[in-house]
Amino acid sequence: MFPVKRVAGTSARSLALVFALGGCGYRAVHGGEEPAGRLSVAAAPALAPDAEAQHAALSGARSELAREGVLGSPTGYPRLVVELVRVDVEATGIAAPDDHPTGRGSRVTVVARGSVQEAVGGPPTRVTGDVRRSYLAPEGTSAAASAEARRGAARRAGEAAGRAVARHVLGIPTARD
Repeated sequence: MFPVKRVAGTSARSLALVFALGGCGYRAVHGGEEPAGRLSVAAAPALAPDAEAQHAALSGARSELAREGVLGSPTGYPRLVVELVRVDVEATGIAAPDDHPTGRGSRVTVVARGSVQEAVGGPPTRVTGDVRRSYLAPEGTSAAASAEARRGAARRAGEAAGRAVARHVLGIPTARD
């Protein structure tokens, strides 16, 4: 007799439908799963012979996992396996005073990738693909100063690549380049 009764029944059905359809099942395609506990960090066999960049990538991954509160024991499983793929050094500019070309600086690019290994001998999961980070190294006043600047840029790029790999594995949106 009163329209309030009909509205209340319709509202209850609408509310039930909203709650029933609320869990749409959306999941990220790459790296969206929550980690199954804490992750330790391990190095894959390096494809690039730059130990400093590899150590920096591992350090960056550990620091990012610690920041997110999921860093596990140093040797446990599951673990994030970080692979240093490549370290590129390219000139960023050339000056030619007195017809003697000299470099003005270098861009050091570190390429890394990562995956999660759940158990000993287990298949890799949450594979990141290549992640690339670059830093500029200014040309120094001597060959030793230039080499030190390039090593510093490789360390910074390696650490940034390691942090990006860890973020990607945790499902945090990250740019690849």
